[in-house]
Amino acid sequence: MAAKSSEYCSSNIETPSKFFCNQESHIELLNHLESEANRVAASVDDLTENLTGILRSISALTLDCLETYRNSICKTCDAIDCNIKLMYQLMAKCEELSKTAEPLDESNSISEDQIKSFRDFLLSYNKVSEICFDACAWDFTLRQVKKNEETCALNCMEKYLKMNQRISQRFQEYQMIANETAMAAVQKLSTKFNE
Repeated sequence: MAAKSSEYCSSNIETPSKFFCNQESHIELLNHLESEANRVAASVDDLTENLTGILRSISALTLDCLETYRNSICKTCDAIDCNIKLMYQLMAKCEELSKTAEPLDESNSISEDQIKSFRDFLLSYNKVSEICFDACAWDFTLRQVKKNEETCALNCMEKYLKMNQRISQRFQEYQMIANETAMAAVQKLSTKFNE
């Protein structure tokens, strides 16, 4: 029917039905344009939905980045504040120590052995602090120390102190045995020398 109407429409004969023929071809053209417009509109809708999804994911990622940045800044500021407070406390203790040490400097009552002993104590304290921290500090996402981390640190320190005490006792026992052996050797030599 469409081929017939197009043949009829293409003929040069002027008839009253020619107007209807042109109208039918215009309707077909309009229907085709409408279907193409619907297809373009559907493509634009799909593109808009995809763009909206991408923009939402970018916004969420940006929000996460900003939140992480804000949290890291807050934690850094808190750590700096804590360090500043500790530095002032340390400075106050150093000043207090220097005031109490002035009379000691005048009398020279601190021996090199005491200084060496205190230095050894500080080295030992720093070492055990580092060991227990490495062994017991697991979660760095919170500002507070968890109960299991605190318990671990206390157990670690207790084990270290017990071990240190036991080593000291054994060292004293071996030192006493060595001294007794040396005294026996000196007495043996002195008796040989006296004979």
